[in-house]
Amino acid sequence: MIKIIGESYMLIYGIKFLCGIGLIVVVRKLIFRITKDQVVALIFTTGLIFIYYGRAGFIVHPIFDMIAYFLLALCFLARRPLLVFVFAFIACWLDERAFVSLPIVILFHQIMVSKAKPMKLKGVLLLTKQSWAVVVSMVSYLAIRALLSAQFGLSTPISPPIMEVLEKNTEFFGMGVWTAFEGFWLVVLVGSLLLFKLKEHLVIFLLFSIMSVLISLACVVNDITRSAAYAVPVLFIFVHYLVANSKLDELRFLTTSAMVVSLLFPAYFVLNGIKYYAPFFLELYDYI
Repeated sequence: MIKIIGESYMLIYGIKFLCGIGLIVVVRKLIFRITKDQVVALIFTTGLIFIYYGRAGFIVHPIFDMIAYFLLALCFLARRPLLVFVFAFIACWLDERAFVSLPIVILFHQIMVSKAKPMKLKGVLLLTKQSWAVVVSMVSYLAIRALLSAQFGLSTPISPPIMEVLEKNTEFFGMGVWTAFEGFWLVVLVGSLLLFKLKEHLVIFLLFSIMSVLISLACVVNDITRSAAYAVPVLFIFVHYLVANSKLDELRFLTTSAMVVSLLFPAYFVLNGIKYYAPFFLELYDYI
Protein backbone atom coordinates (compact mmCIF):
# COMPACT_ATOMS: atom_id res chain seq x y z
CA MET A 1 0.00 0.00 0.00
CA ILE A 2 2.94 2.32 0.63
CA LYS A 3 3.91 1.89 -3.03
CA ILE A 4 0.41 2.93 -4.09
CA ILE A 5 0.16 6.14 -2.06
CA GLY A 6 3.85 6.94 -2.11
CA GLU A 7 6.24 7.44 0.77
CA SER A 8 4.46 10.46 2.22
CA TYR A 9 4.36 9.62 5.92
CA MET A 10 2.02 12.52 6.62
CA LEU A 11 -0.49 11.02 4.21
CA ILE A 12 -0.07 7.60 5.81
CA TYR A 13 -0.54 9.04 9.30
CA GLY A 14 -3.52 11.04 8.10
CA ILE A 15 -5.27 7.92 6.79
CA LYS A 16 -4.43 6.04 10.00
CA PHE A 17 -5.75 8.89 12.12
CA LEU A 18 -9.07 9.05 10.26
CA CYS A 19 -9.48 5.27 10.50
CA GLY A 20 -8.68 5.50 14.21
CA ILE A 21 -11.50 8.00 14.68
CA GLY A 22 -13.71 5.80 12.50
CA LEU A 23 -12.96 2.74 14.62
CA ILE A 24 -14.00 4.58 17.78
CA VAL A 25 -17.30 5.58 16.18
CA VAL A 26 -17.99 2.11 14.73
CA VAL A 27 -17.18 0.23 17.94
CA ARG A 28 -19.35 2.58 20.01
CA LYS A 29 -22.28 2.03 17.65
CA LEU A 30 -21.71 -1.73 17.62
CA ILE A 31 -21.52 -2.05 21.41
CA PHE A 32 -24.62 0.11 21.80
CA ARG A 33 -26.45 -2.09 19.29
CA ILE A 34 -25.48 -5.16 21.34
CA THR A 35 -26.06 -3.77 24.84
CA LYS A 36 -28.66 -1.02 24.26
CA ASP A 37 -26.75 0.98 26.87
CA GLN A 38 -24.87 4.18 26.11
CA VAL A 39 -22.82 3.96 29.32
CA VAL A 40 -21.37 0.52 28.52
CA ALA A 41 -20.75 1.61 24.92
CA LEU A 42 -18.85 4.69 26.12
CA ILE A 43 -16.81 2.84 28.76
CA PHE A 44 -15.96 -0.05 26.44
CA THR A 45 -14.91 2.20 23.57
CA THR A 46 -12.86 4.44 25.85
CA GLY A 47 -11.09 1.39 27.22
CA LEU A 48 -10.14 0.22 23.74
CA ILE A 49 -8.33 3.52 23.14
CA PHE A 50 -5.88 2.55 25.86
CA ILE A 51 -4.83 -0.72 24.18
CA TYR A 52 -2.97 -1.20 20.90
CA TYR A 53 -6.14 -2.13 18.99
CA GLY A 54 -7.66 1.29 19.67
CA ARG A 55 -4.55 3.47 19.57
CA ALA A 56 -2.80 2.01 16.51
CA GLY A 57 -3.98 4.94 14.41
CA PHE A 58 -2.53 7.50 16.78
CA ILE A 59 1.09 6.39 17.11
CA VAL A 60 4.10 7.21 14.96
CA HIS A 61 4.56 3.88 13.24
CA PRO A 62 3.89 3.57 9.48
CA ILE A 63 1.93 0.31 9.45
CA PHE A 64 -1.66 -0.19 8.41
CA ASP A 65 -3.12 -2.14 11.32
CA MET A 66 -5.63 0.55 12.19
CA ILE A 67 -7.02 0.56 8.65
CA ALA A 68 -7.45 -3.22 8.79
CA TYR A 69 -8.98 -3.06 12.29
CA PHE A 70 -11.40 -0.38 11.10
CA LEU A 71 -12.50 -2.41 8.07
CA LEU A 72 -12.93 -5.53 10.20
CA ALA A 73 -15.06 -3.57 12.69
CA LEU A 74 -17.24 -2.39 9.80
CA CYS A 75 -17.80 -6.06 8.92
CA PHE A 76 -19.45 -6.53 12.32
CA LEU A 77 -21.56 -3.40 12.05
CA ALA A 78 -22.65 -3.60 8.39
CA ARG A 79 -25.85 -5.44 7.56
CA ARG A 80 -25.71 -5.29 3.77
CA PRO A 81 -23.82 -8.34 2.44
CA LEU A 82 -22.16 -6.35 -0.35
CA LEU A 83 -20.65 -3.93 2.15
CA VAL A 84 -19.47 -6.80 4.35
CA PHE A 85 -17.81 -8.39 1.31
CA VAL A 86 -16.05 -5.17 0.30
CA PHE A 87 -14.78 -4.41 3.81
CA ALA A 88 -13.57 -7.96 4.39
CA PHE A 89 -11.94 -8.25 0.97
CA ILE A 90 -9.98 -5.01 1.32
CA ALA A 91 -8.92 -5.89 4.87
CA CYS A 92 -7.37 -9.13 3.62
CA TRP A 93 -5.13 -7.24 1.22
CA LEU A 94 -3.94 -4.89 3.94
CA ASP A 95 -2.68 -7.70 6.16
CA GLU A 96 -2.92 -11.50 6.01
CA ARG A 97 -3.75 -11.50 9.73
CA ALA A 98 -7.07 -9.84 8.87
CA PHE A 99 -7.88 -12.95 6.81
CA VAL A 100 -7.29 -15.17 9.86
CA SER A 101 -9.49 -12.85 11.95
CA LEU A 102 -12.50 -13.07 9.60
CA PRO A 103 -13.90 -16.29 11.16
CA ILE A 104 -14.69 -14.14 14.20
CA VAL A 105 -16.94 -12.03 11.97
CA ILE A 106 -18.68 -15.15 10.66
CA LEU A 107 -19.24 -16.53 14.16
CA PHE A 108 -20.56 -13.17 15.34
CA HIS A 109 -23.20 -12.94 12.62
CA GLN A 110 -24.24 -16.56 13.22
CA ILE A 111 -24.66 -15.95 16.95
CA MET A 112 -26.69 -12.79 16.35
CA VAL A 113 -29.43 -14.76 14.57
CA SER A 114 -29.22 -18.03 16.48
CA LYS A 115 -32.20 -18.83 18.68
CA ALA A 116 -30.89 -22.14 19.99
CA LYS A 117 -29.51 -22.09 23.54
CA PRO A 118 -26.95 -23.51 23.70
CA MET A 119 -25.94 -22.90 20.10
CA LYS A 120 -26.03 -25.98 17.87
CA LEU A 121 -23.79 -26.96 14.97
CA LYS A 122 -26.70 -26.27 12.61
CA GLY A 123 -26.68 -22.65 13.75
CA VAL A 124 -23.05 -22.36 12.65
CA LEU A 125 -23.38 -24.13 9.32
CA LEU A 126 -26.55 -22.39 8.08
CA LEU A 127 -24.79 -19.18 7.15
CA THR A 128 -26.43 -15.78 7.14
CA LYS A 129 -26.08 -13.48 4.14
CA GLN A 130 -23.42 -11.52 5.98
CA SER A 131 -21.47 -14.69 6.78
CA TRP A 132 -21.68 -15.82 3.16
CA ALA A 133 -20.30 -12.43 2.12
CA VAL A 134 -17.28 -13.02 4.38
CA VAL A 135 -16.77 -16.53 3.01
CA VAL A 136 -16.93 -15.27 -0.59
CA SER A 137 -14.43 -12.52 0.23
CA MET A 138 -12.03 -15.07 1.72
CA VAL A 139 -12.33 -17.41 -1.25
CA SER A 140 -11.91 -14.50 -3.68
CA TYR A 141 -8.81 -13.33 -1.85
CA LEU A 142 -7.24 -16.80 -1.88
CA ALA A 143 -8.07 -17.28 -5.56
CA ILE A 144 -6.51 -13.96 -6.58
CA ARG A 145 -3.46 -14.58 -4.39
CA ALA A 146 -2.99 -17.99 -6.02
CA LEU A 147 -3.33 -16.42 -9.47
CA LEU A 148 -0.79 -13.69 -8.70
CA SER A 149 1.58 -16.26 -7.25
CA ALA A 150 1.29 -18.49 -10.33
CA GLN A 151 1.52 -15.71 -12.91
CA PHE A 152 4.04 -13.35 -11.32
CA GLY A 153 5.69 -15.37 -8.59
CA LEU A 154 4.33 -13.06 -5.89
CA SER A 155 4.28 -14.56 -2.41
CA THR A 156 4.65 -13.55 1.21
CA PRO A 157 8.32 -13.79 2.19
CA ILE A 158 9.16 -15.74 5.34
CA SER A 159 12.32 -14.24 6.75
CA PRO A 160 13.88 -14.89 9.17
CA PRO A 161 13.01 -18.60 9.61
CA ILE A 162 9.99 -19.26 11.85
CA MET A 163 11.86 -21.38 14.40
CA GLU A 164 14.49 -18.68 14.76
CA VAL A 165 11.82 -16.07 15.51
CA LEU A 166 9.98 -18.44 17.84
CA GLU A 167 13.11 -19.07 19.89
CA LYS A 168 13.90 -15.35 20.06
CA ASN A 169 10.35 -14.52 21.15
CA THR A 170 10.16 -16.95 24.07
CA GLU A 171 11.03 -14.26 26.62
CA PHE A 172 8.37 -11.91 25.22
CA PHE A 173 5.37 -14.28 24.82
CA GLY A 174 3.66 -13.21 28.04
CA MET A 175 4.10 -9.49 27.50
CA GLY A 176 3.14 -9.72 23.83
CA VAL A 177 -0.10 -11.60 24.46
CA TRP A 178 -0.97 -9.41 27.46
CA THR A 179 -0.50 -6.16 25.52
CA ALA A 180 -2.95 -7.31 22.86
CA PHE A 181 -5.89 -7.14 25.32
CA GLU A 182 -4.45 -5.69 28.54
CA GLY A 183 -7.38 -5.05 30.92
CA PHE A 184 -9.85 -6.60 28.48
CA TRP A 185 -8.52 -10.03 29.40
CA LEU A 186 -10.98 -9.56 32.30
CA VAL A 187 -13.84 -9.55 29.78
CA VAL A 188 -12.42 -12.68 28.14
CA LEU A 189 -12.09 -14.41 31.52
CA VAL A 190 -15.53 -13.53 32.86
CA GLY A 191 -17.14 -14.13 29.47
CA SER A 192 -15.50 -17.56 29.20
CA LEU A 193 -16.71 -18.57 32.67
CA LEU A 194 -20.22 -17.46 31.70
CA LEU A 195 -20.13 -19.51 28.49
CA PHE A 196 -19.09 -22.58 30.47
CA LYS A 197 -21.97 -21.94 32.88
CA LEU A 198 -24.39 -21.64 29.95
CA LYS A 199 -22.95 -24.86 28.46
CA GLU A 200 -22.17 -23.02 25.21
CA HIS A 201 -19.51 -25.61 24.46
CA LEU A 202 -19.55 -25.12 20.68
CA VAL A 203 -19.13 -21.34 21.00
CA ILE A 204 -16.31 -21.82 23.52
CA PHE A 205 -14.56 -24.28 21.21
CA LEU A 206 -14.83 -22.02 18.17
CA LEU A 207 -13.81 -18.86 20.03
CA PHE A 208 -10.78 -20.44 21.65
CA SER A 209 -9.79 -22.16 18.41
CA ILE A 210 -9.75 -18.85 16.54
CA MET A 211 -7.95 -17.07 19.38
CA SER A 212 -5.39 -19.88 19.63
CA VAL A 213 -4.61 -19.67 15.92
CA LEU A 214 -4.19 -15.89 16.00
CA ILE A 215 -2.06 -15.89 19.15
CA SER A 216 0.05 -18.80 17.89
CA LEU A 217 0.71 -16.94 14.65
CA ALA A 218 1.60 -13.86 16.67
CA CYS A 219 4.29 -15.81 18.51
CA VAL A 220 6.14 -16.76 15.32
CA VAL A 221 6.50 -13.19 14.03
CA ASN A 222 8.48 -10.29 15.44
CA ASP A 223 5.47 -8.04 16.14
CA ILE A 224 3.54 -10.06 18.71
CA THR A 225 1.29 -7.28 20.03
CA ARG A 226 -0.10 -6.06 16.72
CA SER A 227 -0.60 -9.63 15.47
CA ALA A 228 -2.39 -10.88 18.59
CA ALA A 229 -4.57 -7.74 18.57
CA TYR A 230 -6.40 -9.15 15.53
CA ALA A 231 -8.13 -11.41 18.09
CA VAL A 232 -9.62 -8.42 19.97
CA PRO A 233 -12.98 -8.58 18.07
CA VAL A 234 -13.86 -11.72 20.08
CA LEU A 235 -14.79 -9.19 22.76
CA PHE A 236 -17.91 -8.28 20.78
CA ILE A 237 -19.13 -11.87 21.13
CA PHE A 238 -18.34 -12.03 24.84
CA VAL A 239 -20.21 -8.75 25.41
CA HIS A 240 -23.25 -10.18 23.61
CA TYR A 241 -23.45 -13.08 26.06
CA LEU A 242 -22.60 -10.95 29.09
CA VAL A 243 -25.35 -8.40 28.48
CA ALA A 244 -27.91 -11.14 27.91
CA ASN A 245 -27.02 -13.11 31.04
CA SER A 246 -25.93 -10.58 33.66
CA LYS A 247 -27.14 -7.38 35.27
CA LEU A 248 -26.37 -4.13 33.53
CA ASP A 249 -24.55 -2.79 36.60
CA GLU A 250 -22.30 -5.86 36.60
CA LEU A 251 -21.41 -5.32 32.94
CA ARG A 252 -20.70 -1.65 33.61
CA PHE A 253 -18.40 -2.60 36.49
CA LEU A 254 -16.59 -5.21 34.38
CA THR A 255 -15.99 -2.87 31.44
CA THR A 256 -14.93 -0.09 33.80
CA SER A 257 -12.42 -2.42 35.43
CA ALA A 258 -11.05 -3.38 32.02
CA MET A 259 -10.78 0.28 31.05
CA VAL A 260 -8.98 1.29 34.26
CA VAL A 261 -6.45 -1.56 34.05
CA SER A 262 -5.75 -0.68 30.41
CA LEU A 263 -5.36 3.00 31.32
CA LEU A 264 -2.90 2.30 34.13
CA PHE A 265 -0.77 -0.13 32.14
CA PRO A 266 1.93 1.68 30.08
CA ALA A 267 1.58 1.77 26.28
CA TYR A 268 4.05 -1.03 25.67
CA PHE A 269 4.31 -2.81 22.33
CA VAL A 270 6.25 -6.00 21.58
CA LEU A 271 8.20 -5.70 18.32
CA ASN A 272 11.70 -7.20 18.35
CA GLY A 273 11.61 -6.64 22.09
CA ILE A 274 9.49 -4.42 24.31
CA LYS A 275 8.98 -0.89 23.00
CA TYR A 276 6.97 2.17 23.90
CA TYR A 277 5.22 4.31 21.31
CA ALA A 278 3.98 7.70 22.42
CA PRO A 279 0.90 9.21 20.73
CA PHE A 280 1.85 11.00 17.53
CA PHE A 281 0.72 14.39 18.84
CA LEU A 282 3.26 14.11 21.66
CA GLU A 283 5.93 13.21 19.11
CA LEU A 284 4.88 16.23 17.05
CA TYR A 285 5.07 18.47 20.12
CA ASP A 286 8.61 17.28 20.84
CA TYR A 287 9.56 17.89 17.20
CA ILE A 288 8.19 21.43 17.23
